[in-house]
Amino acid sequence: MLDFDALNAYLDNDREVIYAVLSTYQEDHGNSLQEIEELVRQQDWGKLHFTVHTLKGILASFGEETATVALERVEQNTLNKLAPQADDLSVIYSEMKIINQQIDEVLSTY
Repeated sequence: MLDFDALNAYLDNDREVIYAVLSTYQEDHGNSLQEIEELVRQQDWGKLHFTVHTLKGILASFGEETATVALERVEQNTLNKLAPQADDLSVIYSEMKIINQQIDEVLSTY
């Protein structure tokens, strides 16, 4: 779940900048959940490593703390060419759905 207080503080409560950042996230990473699911099915640990590494950094900058922990563990596993743990994937899948909903809701109010 995104921490909008942290995001607002980070972006100086500038609604235009927040809209631009969230819009860019949605364009660039709005399909990350499906991408992660597909890479897990394909067992493509190299591409999954890159995807979760990028996503982790972006979500951390948004103040997100639950998915980023699971993304970090998946990042470490895939760096070592190991399959991600089912518990971590479950957290990522559920949190990404919530995050995407949050972003959709915020963008719809601008």
